[in-house]
Amino acid sequence: MNLDIGLPVELLRQPLRQCFSGESKLERLAITATNRRGRTIQLQVSCAPFKLGDNSNWGAIVMMEEKT
Repeated sequence: MNLDIGLPVELLRQPLRQCFSGESKLERLAITATNRRGRTIQLQVSCAPFKLGDNSNWGAIVMMEEKT
């Protein structure tokens, strides 16, 4: 959560916790970020739990899509 990039990763903390805990099957949020050229962009970010065969939560998958 300490990445120094144009994405405000601190906004992902709570959605990721909900996925890790099994509290949520899918979290979606809109985030304003800065691309590598310094331009402001709008992203749709989705987080989903990554489960093992025994159905235990092992991690999370985070997908980002630029909203146009």
